Amino acid sequence: MLTTFSCNKREDIAEYQTFPNEFIVANDLEEIPIEVDLFIVTEMAATDSLLFTLLYKGDEVVKIFDNQTLEYLGGFGSEGEGPNEFFYPYQNGFRVYEGNVLSMVDRKSIRTIQVSIQKDSNNKRVATSTLDETQRHQLAGVMMPLNEGSLLNDSTVIGLNQTSEDSQFITFDFVNKKIDYAHQFPPINIEATPFEMAHWLNSYMKISRDHSKIAIAYEKIPLIRVIDLKEYQSTEVLMKTEEAPIADLIVDSEGRPIKTNGIIYYYDMEISNEYIFAGYHKKEISYSENNEPQHINHSGNEIHVFDFQGNALAKLKLDDWMRQFAVTPNSSYLYFSHPEKENSIFRYELPKFK
Repeated sequence: MLTTFSCNKREDIAEYQTFPNEFIVANDLEEIPIEVDLFIVTEMAATDSLLFTLLYKGDEVVKIFDNQTLEYLGGFGSEGEGPNEFFYPYQNGFRVYEGNVLSMVDRKSIRTIQVSIQKDSNNKRVATSTLDETQRHQLAGVMMPLNEGSLLNDSTVIGLNQTSEDSQFITFDFVNKKIDYAHQFPPINIEATPFEMAHWLNSYMKISRDHSKIAIAYEKIPLIRVIDLKEYQSTEVLMKTEEAPIADLIVDSEGRPIKTNGIIYYYDMEISNEYIFAGYHKKEISYSENNEPQHINHSGNEIHVFDFQGNALAKLKLDDWMRQFAVTPNSSYLYFSHPEKENSIFRYELPKFK
């Protein structure tokens, strides 16, 4: 089956955006020592008071910090298939929602975990969590593995669709055991099967903490998409960060995917209550005769900041190592982990964008 979008002429699908402000993050970056080791951080998430880190492995794959003092408050979870364990937790399913509710996706399930801060017998603040098996929900087989898994509401998980259905997302109501599909791919005329569409239009996705919006950054095209779920019929905003028509960057004049050296644009995304923070590093990837990847950089490492109304606000210029980041919901801070500094967390106070 082929998925196509017909059009009479090559019209662009998004408004070109330029950035009115640029900031160099390293100039105002704060390094804060911590009392525990963070060995291979795979993801970070923040509330206005807490910072969560997901580690590659260990006796506590989740570690929790006060996001002002970076005091370590506790952790939980190890790898495995037991009641209090995680079966290879995915970094792209590590999310935190209103009320300090953490969601985690592993290879088989999604789990919600309520985290609270209490004081122990020594009057020390500690993070407590309950790994309740009733809040662990088996994923449908067609969803495994589920990339960018997020809670759409209290009973539904959403993620990137990688089936033969012609939709960007797949959803699963784990209470009623119902699979559904949501939202078409961007309207680009690509002569491709749905499986190939999922490859060419791979994306990074976050759902707002109140579950009212979906923000999407595309890997192989310079496109940001916002879907507002609060409207009676969902509305969308599309923004691009290069002048060329989006279709020209990915397909030829007959809609066939351009299969020369691959170009990568966006590599991650975080959102606050007001803004979208999209990790961006434009680079070209080719392969030598012995299949070794060769990288040609066309930009530095950056975070592109947008609002949800479709306006580009700022570029944050990053050092190369700053690829693992989290943002507070109130847009006060960005946090970074350093791959070679296991006993530090780095913090950047965000400027006012408006």
